[in-house]
Amino acid sequence: MADVLPRLPERGALIRFLAERPTLPLHEAADLLGWSSQQLVEKLRTEEAFLPDGTIKWSEVAYWLLDVWPRAILLKELGNRATLIPRGLHLQPVPWNLPIYLVRAMKAHAVLNREESVHGASVEDHVAKNLHLLLDDETIAFFRNDAEFLAAFEYPDVKVGAR
Repeated sequence: MADVLPRLPERGALIRFLAERPTLPLHEAADLLGWSSQQLVEKLRTEEAFLPDGTIKWSEVAYWLLDVWPRAILLKELGNRATLIPRGLHLQPVPWNLPIYLVRAMKAHAVLNREESVHGASVEDHVAKNLHLLLDDETIAFFRNDAEFLAAFEYPDVKVGAR
């Protein structure tokens, strides 16, 4: 059975969310993520995402937005407003040659380990997420003076002055 993806949020809603950085009521955050309100509550149960007024922190919704929607789809939908997402999070083709078994394994791993709440089984996003987790302190320290790298690495929790 093929995956049926929820409808991607409208371009205007994505732009407003990324540009204005509002806190969101539960139902609006869930709509942006393509989830039910209950799914969002389940995901945020262990996070400190809810503010005293019941809205959800912008950074939590932004984190999940980039995690659940395939990056290529989000960037395409944003078009010329994709600059609202740090440049270091945009996509770049990689001309590496890898052993065939690893390529096959990564494709299978992306499908087999896809979380139910993630829309689509993009091998690119899966590999990127796993490579992000492999970055060690020494590598990150190498980029300590590289604002573009840090903006992407720390997104959406980049310090306000770092933008």
